[in-house]
Formats: sequence, C-alpha cells, structure tokens
Amino acid sequence: CSTRPSPTRRCCAAPSLPPTAAALAEDVAVRGLGETGAARAEAAALAARGRMQAEAGAAAEALADYGAALRRDPFEPEANLATGRLLARAGRRAAAAVCFRRALAVRPEPQAALELSAILRDLGQLEAAAAVLETAGPSSAAALALVRRDQGQLDAALALLATVPSVESQVLAELQLAAGQIEAGLAGFGLDRPVPPEPRWDGGALEGRRLVVEAGADPLETVMLARYLPLAAARGGLITLVAPAELADALVGLAGLEAVRPPGPPSEAEAGACYACLSDLPRLLGGAAGVLLPPLLPYLPPPSPLPRVGSLVRVGLVWGGLPRRTACPLEPFLRLAAEPGVSLTDLTGTVAPGGAVGGSLLVEGGAGTFRERLAGVDLVIGGERLESHLAAAMGLPVWLIPPAVPNWRWSWQSEDSFWYGSVRLFPRRPGEGWRAPVGRIAAALQAVAAGFPGLGAGRVPGLWAGGPAAAGGVWGVCRGGWGGGGGGVRGVWGG
Repeated sequence: CSTRPSPTRRCCAAPSLPPTAAALAEDVAVRGLGETGAARAEAAALAARGRMQAEAGAAAEALADYGAALRRDPFEPEANLATGRLLARAGRRAAAAVCFRRALAVRPEPQAALELSAILRDLGQLEAAAAVLETAGPSSAAALALVRRDQGQLDAALALLATVPSVESQVLAELQLAAGQIEAGLAGFGLDRPVPPEPRWDGGALEGRRLVVEAGADPLETVMLARYLPLAAARGGLITLVAPAELADALVGLAGLEAVRPPGPPSEAEAGACYACLSDLPRLLGGAAGVLLPPLLPYLPPPSPLPRVGSLVRVGLVWGGLPRRTACPLEPFLRLAAEPGVSLTDLTGTVAPGGAVGGSLLVEGGAGTFRERLAGVDLVIGGERLESHLAAAMGLPVWLIPPAVPNWRWSWQSEDSFWYGSVRLFPRRPGEGWRAPVGRIAAALQAVAAGFPGLGAGRVPGLWAGGPAAAGGVWGVCRGGWGGGGGGVRGVWGG
C-alpha cells in the first residue's frame, strides 16, 4: 500500500502499536505532514463512492474505490474503517487493527473504538484494548468490563456493568458466576434467550405430564445443567431433552431422563407436553425461595473400575479442544510420565489402542468408548473438555486446569468447584502458561503415588471414595480432606 515519504513513512500493513493516547496523538501529528488538502478531498470522495458501491452490493467496485482512497491518503477514515472490517472478517486482525487506529486518529468514533478493542482482545493485547475504550466514553463501559474480566479484574468488571442500564443479563450472570456469586448468577443465567414454546412449565407438579426441556448450543453447559433434570422428573413428569444427538450417549443413565432428541419438530409422544429451557430449571425448581443451587452429588453413573494390575496410579489425560489457540496442549502433560508409579492413558479417543498420542509413546491410546476408557483410570487430569465434565458428573476425581481468563463454569482463581464435588482446580496464575500448573499437578501426584504402594485390585484410595452411597462419595475427600466416605490424602484436595 501507499506510504508517506520519509521521515514519516508508515504502511497500513505495519505491525499494530498499542493505541495509547500518545500513539493516537502521533498519528494525528503525522497526518498533517503528508498529503495536500486536494489529495485528502479526493480520497474522501473515493471513499464515499466506495460506500455507495458497497450499499448497492458491488463489493469488488467498493474495494477498488477504498484502495484508491488509501493510495491518495493512507489515513482516510472511512476507507480505513471499511478496509479494517474486511481484514478482520478475513482473519487478518493485526492489519485490521492498524486501519482502525488510523481511522480513530483522524475521526474518533465510539463504534470504531468498540470494534478495535474487540480485535485487540482477540490478539491478547488487553492493555491496549482497555486504553482504546477508556477514551471512548460511557458507551464503552460494557466492552471495557469484558476486557477487565479477561484481565482477571472481576470486581472492576462488575462495577462497570453496574453503570450500564441495559446490560445483557447473560453477560452479567456469567461474570457473577465467575466471581463466585452463585445465586445472583443463576438468577440471571439464560434470561435473554428465546423463550420455549407454549405451554410453559411453571415449576409445579407435573402429574405424569411430559416435560420437554430445550438445551442451549453449548454441550458443556448442557452436561453441567443436566443435574437438574432428575429433580424436575421428581415433580412427577416424563422428561425429554432437546439437545445435539451426540449428547444422547453421554447422558445415558441420567435418572428421570426418558429420551434425548435433536432439535426439530416435536414427536407424537410430545402431544400435550409442556416446555422449559434447561437454563431456566434452577429458577423454576427453586420457586419462591429463589434459585436452586447446583446439587453436588454425582448424577451420571460411573463405569465399574477395571481390575488393577500392578501398583501404578492410572491417569487419564484430557487434552486438545476448540478453539485451538486456547486448547489444552498435550506436551506439558508428558512430564507426568516421568513420575514414579504413574501411567498415562488418552481419554479423548485421539488414537487407536497401542498408538502414539501426539507423536509420543509415553501416553497409551485408550480402547473402546469413553466410558470404557474411563473404567481403566483412577484420576482424570487435563484441560476443560466435554470428557472432563462427564467424568466430574460421574463423581470421578478430576484435576483440571481451567481457562486462563475468568469463565462462568469455574470460580476465578479457586481450587474447588461449586458445580462438582470431585474436581480440584489448578488455576493458572497471572502470566503463567500451561507448564506451571502442570508442575503443581505433578507435585500433588507424587503425594498420591508415594502414599499407596503395592495396591491390589480397585481404585486408588483417597482419589476414589466409594461413590454416592458413602456419604456423598468423593466430596468428603475433596471438600473436607478426611471427611465422608473414603478418607483422602491430606493436602491433595486442599481440605
């Protein structure tokens, strides 16, 4: 693209600079040194014509006009905004950020600032995104709250949202859940989603009537909230869950769940049914008393453990996932193979039995279905994936590294979970990657492996505590250290 003569040479494809007030002022100053007034006027006319071409659906002609405008004046605001949006849609976020910065330097606009901040958030430039929004005025408070959330400043994020009269209830609810405000978060969770069909269930007695519960698009959310389905069935109803077909096998054995069907027209069996959203169940079941907090008991049946051969602690690894840039990698977990008394098995079904996982022979490929693979492990370790949630829903011990930014599914920087009693969290501290929490997992694993030499058949005591019949099974271990049902390893569960 066209550049200004030295010493003010800049290219719109140059690397993005942090958009601080000083950088923006520099851009304004540079603008006054180059093009003549006639060139700027010609560029503005070309950009205006490009806008009209775009509105008429002539995309190629619009791009040609925007390009010609930027050749006349690389800082023409309208052409930069249009080009930046196209670059962002094409995934060229760094180049898009430069175009937005140049447009803002000449013509500050709140909407352009919001778009630039979103691009910078995607690039991980959180301080730069906050600097843009802090100069954009009150209309940017909700976007700035999301940046503060990504920075781990949940109190600041909630304070900002309190100043926004029309904030989306889901955004506020997810922040409240991440901050540990469970009741407040559940009270607003899912309120802005489409309402289910009529007639809608009010939480009362069903008296044999069928209740069709519609799940959201997120399978992790569906597994987490499925714990409320047995409680709804206890009101005397037949429960059908509307969810992606792949969740039908995952939820086999859930008490009170009669059928899982994919989204689409209702079946004949649903004639006379009433409807509810899965995200509404905490409010509907709580009734006048408020929301019903998440029950901690396991709600999916665990597999019967395979007989033990030798004394190794059998660790099942959960890794990978989407999106790729935030997915849990395998490589940091390979150091666990060096721990004495530990064996590693892949739970994700990535490779066939006997194959190498991620090019490593240190991790065995698991055989059979996920449930069958799970029967051969004592402990699940890894990142957040559907497999982690299913294991936790069965009450199996799970050591999990949560996402690096606050997430509604896990209390920020906490070591336990208000959703699952058998989960121990190993959060990443500010500036940490994956290796540091894996190091803490390795230290905890050493305590487990060293504490139980020469084990016979069955699972490792202290990790596996007898199931629901034994005073709630594992959470006596994970919540209280030595309480209910199996007697855990002091320090392993942080109790």
